[in-house]
Amino acid sequence: MLRLNRTQALEVIAGKRDRIEFELFGESDGMASAQANGGSAKAATLHHDGSVSGAATSPVYALVY
Repeated sequence: MLRLNRTQALEVIAGKRDRIEFELFGESDGMASAQANGGSAKAATLHHDGSVSGAATSPVYALVY
C-alpha cells in the first residue's frame, strides 16, 4: 500500500514532473500482510467519506485520512 499526491501524479501524466513523492506502508506500519492485491476482485474501495478499505492476504484493512 502506498500514499501519493494526486496533483503530482497528474503532473507526471501531463509531462510537467518526472517523479512522484510517495510513502510506502507495510507490515511494520500495522498491516497484517504486505500483500494487498485483489486477485480477481478490486484490491480496494474508496468510500464517499474519503476512507479506503480492501482485502489483503490477511484480514481486511481500512485507511482513513
